[in-house]
Amino acid sequence: MDVEGNLDALREPHAVIVSNYTSYLDVVVLTTFLPAPVAFVSKRELARRPFAGPLLRAIGARFVERGVYAGSLADEARLLEFAKAGERLLFFPEGTFVREAGLGEFHLGAFRCACMTGQRIVPIALRGARAALRDGEWVPRHGSITIAVLPPVAPDGIDFAATARLRERVRASILARCGEPDAAGHLSSSVRSRLPASAITDET
Repeated sequence: MDVEGNLDALREPHAVIVSNYTSYLDVVVLTTFLPAPVAFVSKRELARRPFAGPLLRAIGARFVERGVYAGSLADEARLLEFAKAGERLLFFPEGTFVREAGLGEFHLGAFRCACMTGQRIVPIALRGARAALRDGEWVPRHGSITIAVLPPVAPDGIDFAATARLRERVRASILARCGEPDAAGHLSSSVRSRLPASAITDET
């Protein structure tokens, strides 16, 4: 496993960490190298999975509701309190992973958290974990995994437009380093910067 970039960014007392999501190996890989305690933000249904559930509970994951609006709002409020208290939260903004390579759409939760708390996003680009353990497989293959810690990105406001801009900047940074194609058919950041906020939808 190779680590690139400045690990000091991960030691910031107030930062939100965001990583692409490629494999069940991602949590294991990130846990082995993160220099400080980090709470993984995971969808609640993973708590019931035979492999992922016990692992995530053991490392102190924060489970959130995605399918119930009221539950999502309550969970978001709790995450904001954890972040304000100095807890480092790590989000996989794609929400899930698939067998095929490609960076998916990013949901807005991590970026709302950063904007509402004024914290910087520290992006992480994972390469190689998907090939080592693809969706539907349970025995890892030999392979090279690289973790790239990218320069932090600060929010420039607290409204919806600022949240969407932060998402696009972070996603572009990860896309440039993850070694996988754009699987979301994303517009370029330069094009999106010229769109009105109403043209950018929230798919959380």
